Amino acid sequence: MKNKNIFDKILFIRLLRKISKISRLHFWGIYITFILSGLMYGVTIKVKQLIFDGAVSYTNGDKTIGYMLAVLLVLFFSEILTIILNYTGNFLGENYDIKATSVLNQEVHIKINRLPNIYFEDSNLLDSIEKSYEGISTAIAFVNSLMDMIFMYLPAVLVFAVYLLTIKPILILVLIFIFIPIIYAQFIKARIHGKLEDEIAPLRRKCKYYANAAVGKESFKETRVLGSFTYLKNLYIDVLDTMQKLKLKAEIKNNLYELSARFMSLLGYLGILFILFNLLMKKEISIGMFAAIFSSIDEMYSLIEEAIVSRLGNYAMHYGKIENYFNFMNLDEENKRSSHIINGNILLENVSFAYPNSSTNALNNISLILNEGEKLAIVGENGSGKTTLAKLLTGLYTPTSGSIKWNGYTTDEICFKDISYVFQNFQKYKMTLFENIWISESDKKNNNEKIGQSLSDAGIIIDSETYPEGISTMLSKEFDGVDISGGQWQKIAIARGFYRSSKFIVLDEPTSAIDPIEEEVIYKRFQNLIRNKTAVIITHRLGAVRFADNVLVMNKGKVIGFGSHDYLLENNEEYKNMWIAQAGHYADKVYEKK
Repeated sequence: MKNKNIFDKILFIRLLRKISKISRLHFWGIYITFILSGLMYGVTIKVKQLIFDGAVSYTNGDKTIGYMLAVLLVLFFSEILTIILNYTGNFLGENYDIKATSVLNQEVHIKINRLPNIYFEDSNLLDSIEKSYEGISTAIAFVNSLMDMIFMYLPAVLVFAVYLLTIKPILILVLIFIFIPIIYAQFIKARIHGKLEDEIAPLRRKCKYYANAAVGKESFKETRVLGSFTYLKNLYIDVLDTMQKLKLKAEIKNNLYELSARFMSLLGYLGILFILFNLLMKKEISIGMFAAIFSSIDEMYSLIEEAIVSRLGNYAMHYGKIENYFNFMNLDEENKRSSHIINGNILLENVSFAYPNSSTNALNNISLILNEGEKLAIVGENGSGKTTLAKLLTGLYTPTSGSIKWNGYTTDEICFKDISYVFQNFQKYKMTLFENIWISESDKKNNNEKIGQSLSDAGIIIDSETYPEGISTMLSKEFDGVDISGGQWQKIAIARGFYRSSKFIVLDEPTSAIDPIEEEVIYKRFQNLIRNKTAVIITHRLGAVRFADNVLVMNKGKVIGFGSHDYLLENNEEYKNMWIAQAGHYADKVYEKK
């Protein structure tokens, strides 16, 4: 077990285990072809020696033309076989890379889905997600590079080393003086670029954001109306310039190390040529050996340069990305919740909550009982903590201090599968109208009748002008569909919440884009739909609160009022002022409690 833990700390071993298991037969088939290709290198060197020595012997009359043709034929077929092996290995490798990239991306998607929701309020987590995707292709390339070195380049080097040892042991210095400096330079490069990646990741995310804000489909209309393209472009250029300066600084360091390494290699290369020439003059090696070694040194230099500089060097530049990928995959996941939500009272005791990297609480010392079947409205100014409280009630976040319990179970113990939540910033899925509703309960067989009822309850009329293909209408111009108004989108979000089977429902500003007259109709329907459910509605339109059993008034993360609408009008000055300011909109509207 101890050895296993040691191996688990080695980045290459961890990656090899992960990537090779995707398809073991396919994976190892790649490297069997590369081993054979590497061994063929030794055959080629020996045949070259025979050709050079044979040419000398042929001019002296010691070899026949038939011998020379036979040796040339062996060289031809060995080169052809090497090409076939390399092509086969590369073809198999490219296909495996596509498969591995898909699998690793899916694993990152799954990992993201398992993270605690609060992580997504942390900019460092967003950077980690960005880094993990950047690290996937680099991780695969890293495994490819090291495996190629082990199974293709290393066999070729070993064969060459054995050949040199059989001729003259001192020639083994070829491998030391030429290649060690290059290898050292690549390890330095890995360290430099690891630090660079940590500095670049948040800047890269900013670049993407500014580019999307300037020319993205969702924002370009407002950008043009505001005339803010130039400002956003300048922000983008400033960040890009900072990134380029950081990269330039790192590249200068890299190039200085690499330049010194290549200079050392050049001295070693010249030294080896001198040794070879001296051995030839002393007749300790033949002309064929000299020519074979001389030509092979160039090939070997190119081979090792490709392996170390182009392949391993490229990995070294992105080593930090691979570490970031594993750091992300090692983040703590949300605890598995064993129980489904159950009907019952909800008890909040001294609940406080602060967002990551924030020095102040968004909620402060809130205590509250929400009885089973109760309808609670939460009101207050923007930033008062209304939405944050709802997210704690539904288990999206857990309190920083204090506790929230459903019939004695804390919210981090319960699986909130049977809740429905209509978010203030709801999703506008670029799918059909049908899919936009069904996605709220896509793990169950679709129910067209229930979808139709949910659309009707949300006040959506399927007319041919707005929805030319009925519930099959694609809601995106980008995918040859239609654009609909913000009010229609909000009704779809409400219908999505109505469609989902739930015992507890939360609506966060569900009618902010809908006019007050339609709002009244929707709330009357809403009253019928939630008759036997516990419900929370967050709203700034106070006309909607009169159907609620109780109203919670919030300000700066604290509860400053609680009770019925009539009670608060009599006893809570802030609520009374809010009601008076909006009373004109609801003077003729009466919400009857059912």
